[in-house]
Amino acid sequence: MRDGESADDVTIRNLIREPYVAILSKAHPLAKAKRIKPEALAKDPFVFFPKSLAKLAYERTIEMCASHGFTPNVMQEAPQWTTMAMLVGAGLGVSLAPESVAAVPVPDVVFVPIISQARTSIDAALRSDCANTSVKLLLDGVTRHMKNGTSRLV
Repeated sequence: MRDGESADDVTIRNLIREPYVAILSKAHPLAKAKRIKPEALAKDPFVFFPKSLAKLAYERTIEMCASHGFTPNVMQEAPQWTTMAMLVGAGLGVSLAPESVAAVPVPDVVFVPIISQARTSIDAALRSDCANTSVKLLLDGVTRHMKNGTSRLV
């Protein structure tokens, strides 16, 4: 799950933490930048996912923007990263996404790394009393694989 949160009887295990990228249309003035500060997007309209879909992921991204001095002006919402990127490519705004989203090719879009210490995570949720050795071995393997940079999930 993206940016998991512990709850009663549920343990969250971090698989990977990753930086954010800006999703920009190829026509955006910053599209050719190697890296950008989040505040460079402060005046742009944003395409983003609804808070109801992933509360903590939404809040982490908004907090990252706030730490850089702005609140994104969300003009359009979409339920999936690919849909958001396609709306950005159509010129409806900009967005911020986990770095792994950049692995999905989307026409008329570029992904530009964001200069920020903020990170988002991919986590696994399991019952706190889980004693299943197979589950633990699977999570150990996935964690090693992800941290070695040999895979990115989208």
